[in-house]
Amino acid sequence: SVLPAVYAAMREPDRFEVLLDRCFVALFVIYSVVALSGSLPFADSVDIIITKNLSNADHSDIRRGSQIFLVQMLMMVRTLNLLSLSLCSFCH
Repeated sequence: SVLPAVYAAMREPDRFEVLLDRCFVALFVIYSVVALSGSLPFADSVDIIITKNLSNADHSDIRRGSQIFLVQMLMMVRTLNLLSLSLCSFCH
C-alpha cells in the first residue's frame, strides 16, 4: 500500500490524519465540481433510462459534451498538479 510509505516519508508523521482529511475533502470538491459541470448542461435533455439518451443525441450535444469533457480534464489535471505541490510540503 502507498499510505505507509507516505506516512514514513513525512517530516511530521503526527499530522498524517490532517493530511488525509484534507485529501478527502479535496477529492470530494473535485468530484462534486466535475459531476455538476457534467450534468448541468444536459439536465433538461437527459432521460432516466440511459439507453434512450443514446438515441436522442444529436451532433451538437455530442460536440458540446466533448468540449465539456475536455475542460473538465484540463481542470482536473491543473488541480492535481496544485495538490501534489501542496502535499509535497508535508514530506521531506
